[in-house]
Amino acid sequence: MSDSITVRVQLGSYNFANPREKQTQVKVCIPDVGRAFYLLPAGRFAELRDAEWGEVLDSAIAHQEQAEQRGGSSIAESLVAARKAIREWVQVDENRDAMSEAWFQDRARRDPVSRSLLRDKERLTARVAELEKSQADADRAKAPWGRGEDGRPLLPMGAHWTDVPELVDRTVVGIQSRLDQAHSGNWYDASATETWRAPGTVCTRVDGYHRIVGQFTNVLPADLELVLHAHADLGWCLEMIAKLRARVAELEAQREALAERMRAGQRWERGRAPELVSENFVSQSELRSIFGIPLAPPWADGITRRIAPVQALREDEPEAGDH
Repeated sequence: MSDSITVRVQLGSYNFANPREKQTQVKVCIPDVGRAFYLLPAGRFAELRDAEWGEVLDSAIAHQEQAEQRGGSSIAESLVAARKAIREWVQVDENRDAMSEAWFQDRARRDPVSRSLLRDKERLTARVAELEKSQADADRAKAPWGRGEDGRPLLPMGAHWTDVPELVDRTVVGIQSRLDQAHSGNWYDASATETWRAPGTVCTRVDGYHRIVGQFTNVLPADLELVLHAHADLGWCLEMIAKLRARVAELEAQREALAERMRAGQRWERGRAPELVSENFVSQSELRSIFGIPLAPPWADGITRRIAPVQALREDEPEAGDH
């Protein structure tokens, strides 16, 4: 089978019983679909020979259907099956577009001027793709944090990584504001259980009361599920963000306390190599105090571990000192 869609319109003698009779033959080849031919009156040749292939095939199929209604002719089953497959295939819009493109390419190859214009088009298309890639690379350089589905930078042009916390804070505040203004509670599709309500009616439960949020029509089930859970999901995400921020602040405070203790024990002398003469060790008790690590024997139960004094020292634990 051919690798490309082809339609050929020819005028010739195809009636063996009457060789002098001329007919218009339409030969169709569609890869992975089928091959078929159609016979039309000779007078249709002038009309169809330069027509777009979709129009040619429509005319051929319409003429064949009329002939089948009149009856009186026998056709091989394989040809009937091929014509049926082609008729179904050409009814799909994407397939008609593919046939139109194949017709254009075929005409361009046959005509010298069109062939030259086609080469120019391909060259220009390649150049446009090259320029678009260059522009995309330039945009990435200006928007190092990438872009969203709408093409806009995820962060403002020229944003530095140090700007991220402030930008995230601003976005979180906006999300929280929209969440506070929306109906609270658990949203649900009331029309699914309360049949007297209009289809797509969404309600929420707040403090034992039911309130109508709105009516959602012509919404896919997955989209409706997203809407119903959006309030709870966003609330959960914001709560987790707040907890993570608190934990980060705690770790930053511990880091600063450790850094301060280490700086306090340093002794420097200008002109020496290295200039750092000595520094004190940070004792285990200090580390436990900074990081809130309890000290308890391994056989102690969970409660004892939690309330054990962090100041307790082992007898062999060294005191802070110079080295």
